[in-house]
Amino acid sequence: QGPGGIIVDEDARGSDIIKIQPAFLDSLNFVECSHKTVRGTIYCKWQRLTQGVELVIKVPFNLKKCTLVLPEEYNVAGELMSSMRCDGLNQFYDITNAGDLRVFLTKTIH
Repeated sequence: QGPGGIIVDEDARGSDIIKIQPAFLDSLNFVECSHKTVRGTIYCKWQRLTQGVELVIKVPFNLKKCTLVLPEEYNVAGELMSSMRCDGLNQFYDITNAGDLRVFLTKTIH
């Protein structure tokens, strides 16, 4: 775990339950990381752009569950990919069947 936020759930069998919870630290403009499992490689990259953050994730299709968890101050800009389902708070996204995912995030103004 770190700024890329790839976490294998403690209840996972063969790394089949993954949480990706990137930490968009003010001191960093770019993070790229991966985690090799028996099910395949989980990849996460994010970079700051002028208007927000571009997030790229790649997950194997043979996972039981893969969840993207965003900090509450960030929202996905535009429409969700059809393979993404989210909770009502736009913070937890089921990306189990997303495969390759690229989204743009904007920071919410409070």
